[in-house]
Amino acid sequence: MTHVAEKTTPRGYRLSAPGGPVVAVHSDALVTSPVPLAAVSAARLRPSVAVLLGRELAAGAPPGAVERAIGAAFVAVEVSDPDGGPARFVLGERAVELPLGGPLTLWQTGTDAEVTQPESFGDLVTRVGAAAGEAGGLPPGAIVLVGPIRPGAGLPARPGTVQLWGPGFATVIVAITSGEEAGA
Repeated sequence: MTHVAEKTTPRGYRLSAPGGPVVAVHSDALVTSPVPLAAVSAARLRPSVAVLLGRELAAGAPPGAVERAIGAAFVAVEVSDPDGGPARFVLGERAVELPLGGPLTLWQTGTDAEVTQPESFGDLVTRVGAAAGEAGGLPPGAIVLVGPIRPGAGLPARPGTVQLWGPGFATVIVAITSGEEAGA
C-alpha cells in the first residue's frame, strides 16, 4: 500500500491511498513516540519507506522528474489498524539512499524480527510517480509513505519498545503504550 501525506495545516496531514478514497484527515497520522494502542484494537507493525518531496511533482511526470523531485527518504514504522482505522507512521530521523541498500528489520522486545528485503517495496520511483498521478500532482513537502507491495502479517503491536533498523544505520525506535497519550 502507498499512502500520500499532504501537508494541509501546520500540524496536519491528509493521507490518501492511490486508487482509493482519503484514508484519514487528522494531525496524528505522522506521530512521534510514544504511540498509544488504546484506540486500535488489533494493531500490526510494518516497515515503510517515507519519501519526502523537495519539489512539486506533476501527475504523469517521467521517472527522471520523479527522481529529481525526491528530496529525501526515511525508514518508517507503520502502526496499522486491521479494522480499517487510520494508520499511524513514525519516521526515522536519518535519511536513507535510494534505492535501498539493504533490508529493513523490524523487532519488538520479546518477538522474532521481521526482515523485509528492499525489492519488497518495488520500484520506489515508479510508486511515487503513481501516487502523484492518482493525486493529480503533489506539492513540495508532500510525504509519500510506501509499504511492501505484498505486506506480511506484520508484528502484533503491544506495549514495549519497537525498533526498525534500515540501511546506513537508519533506525526508528518507538515506545508503544497502552494508554491514551499520543505522540505529537
